[in-house]
Amino acid sequence: PPGSYGPLVDSPGADPTGEDITLGSTTAYVKEPTGAPTGCIVVVHDLFGYKSGRHRQIADFLASKGWLVVMPDFYKGDNAPEMGNWWEKFIGFFKFIPFAYRTMRTSSAKANLEQLIQDDVFPWLEEKKVTKVQWLGFCWGAFGGAYLSKCDQLRATGDKKPAIIGGAACHSSLHGVCKFAPADEFDDLCVAMKHPFLSMPTKQDPADEKPGGKLEQLRNDAGLKTEIVEFQQSHGWTNRAPLTDPEVKADFEKSMTLITEFFTKNFEAAS
Repeated sequence: PPGSYGPLVDSPGADPTGEDITLGSTTAYVKEPTGAPTGCIVVVHDLFGYKSGRHRQIADFLASKGWLVVMPDFYKGDNAPEMGNWWEKFIGFFKFIPFAYRTMRTSSAKANLEQLIQDDVFPWLEEKKVTKVQWLGFCWGAFGGAYLSKCDQLRATGDKKPAIIGGAACHSSLHGVCKFAPADEFDDLCVAMKHPFLSMPTKQDPADEKPGGKLEQLRNDAGLKTEIVEFQQSHGWTNRAPLTDPEVKADFEKSMTLITEFFTKNFEAAS
């Protein structure tokens, strides 16, 4: 939405300590915990790609809690154009339209996303002997995470491993991305997540994704656990806003605490 944070070019702080690997037809950033992992988190990047912003520092933070963390490049390098100064915004506007069609609007984009999840992500998780998985998505990543959960439901029934047991989203663009889709896709994805879901919308995000909105209503009607905590920040803040702003930093730390507690609770409940 207007007023959102653009890509964070310089992300000060600790350098990422994970590694980039080949994951089927794409690449991924992986960070192993110090000891044996107690669970696995799939980080789903925003529209600026898996190398942008604080994605990797957040992945390292989650690994410090004892979880194996993997962040696939769901776009395979085809990221949204940067829109920093006025000239980049002018050029980026014309570049964004075909980018949106390639990654969101067309049926082939959905098919490619589903194929990457089914053929690359799940087999890698199985190879790592992961049994329980949760995901964390940023912006577009909420849509990608919901699709991860949808694909989990499409897999063979029975004692399937790994299983998706939770999902969390920061400034979700699920509603926004679904504007490019059939009218009922937002409704379908809201309830395709058959697991607890934590969402942290901003003041700019649509009412449908805020407390009491359509997402919460649909999930409540389906008997699905949902937690929604609204932040008075601008869209994109968790992984794209400078932490030199004291209010941003305080809310960033709060969001990481909420995410950690949410994931911990779900892993413990599934053990």
